[in-house]
Amino acid sequence: MYAIASLLDPVSDQTVRGLWERFEQNCGLSGVRATPFPHFSWMGADSFLFEPVEQILAEIASQTDPFIVYTAGLGIFTGPQPVVYIALEKSEQLLQLSRKIWNSIRPFAVVPNGHYQPDRWVPHITLAYREFEAAGLGCAIADIAFQQIDLEIMVDHIAVIYQTEGVAGLKSRFDFR
Repeated sequence: MYAIASLLDPVSDQTVRGLWERFEQNCGLSGVRATPFPHFSWMGADSFLFEPVEQILAEIASQTDPFIVYTAGLGIFTGPQPVVYIALEKSEQLLQLSRKIWNSIRPFAVVPNGHYQPDRWVPHITLAYREFEAAGLGCAIADIAFQQIDLEIMVDHIAVIYQTEGVAGLKSRFDFR
């Protein structure tokens, strides 16, 4: 699995890592650490045609000014493998960049994840997923539900990240102008 993503700034990164640590210590949840850096994703796919994708991302980054996004509470994606996440506010700047990335990269994506289509996309930072049972999910929600999480996240780049066969990493990064 590959994603076009933005890693979190140092302050937000530390906050999210602290929440991951709490979930691991208090609830036994460590699956989120399979991707070892806090981020939010713009687009996901099984793979990409990397040469054109990286050229397009470099061009988009060269035309984009850094901006701030704000958190908007907690959420849960329900289903057989629930996901607990911090929601991001959908600012016009965030939505415009999402549309630009999707429309530009989609022709070069191998099996793109439809959840990232601009009209379906829910920008978020994953806190816990994968190994949930009802008790773990309940523990995670109880552990964080009463905590105020107000982050201002500086978005100043786009990157290609991956998680394949138990290995995760950063393939490329493109800083905004």
